[in-house]
Amino acid sequence: MIDMNQEQCGNCKFWDESAFVDANGLKATPEGMREDMGECKRYPPQVFAADPMGYEQCERRPHMPSDEWCGEFQAKAKSLPLKTKELLRHHGLKSGDFEVRMFEKYSELATEYSEEEIVRICKIPVNAKNKRSILALAIQLTHSPAKP
Repeated sequence: MIDMNQEQCGNCKFWDESAFVDANGLKATPEGMREDMGECKRYPPQVFAADPMGYEQCERRPHMPSDEWCGEFQAKAKSLPLKTKELLRHHGLKSGDFEVRMFEKYSELATEYSEEEIVRICKIPVNAKNKRSILALAIQLTHSPAKP
C-alpha cells in the first residue's frame, strides 16, 4: 500500500507503473512478481547481456515495488484531474496541463474576486481568447448552484 506522504517509489516521478500494463490497459505483472511493480526510469536502461558481435542485446531498467525507496526520490507533480480536462474539452477549449492549472487557479480566485479583478490580478491580455474563455467557464461553474 502506498502512503502518499512517504518517499517511496510509488510516489516518485521516475517510477512508471505502466511498464506492466498490457495492450488493453490491464495490469500484466509477470508471474512470480508482486502486483505493485513498476520500472524506475531515473537512468537509461542498463545492458546486462549482449552477444560479442553487438547484434543483439538485452537491456532493462530496475523493476521496483511501489513501497521501496532510494536516495534519488523526487516527488511526482500533483496529478491533474481528468474531469477538468474533459470539462474543458467539452466546452471546446484547449485542455493541456497548462490550461487545467489555469482553470484551477481561476476557479479558486473566482470564489473571492470578480472577473474584472481576476483579469487585473492575472494580467490577462485582451487578445488571450483561450485564457478569457477558461476564466469565463471557471466563473460560471464557481457561481452556478450545486446540483444534487
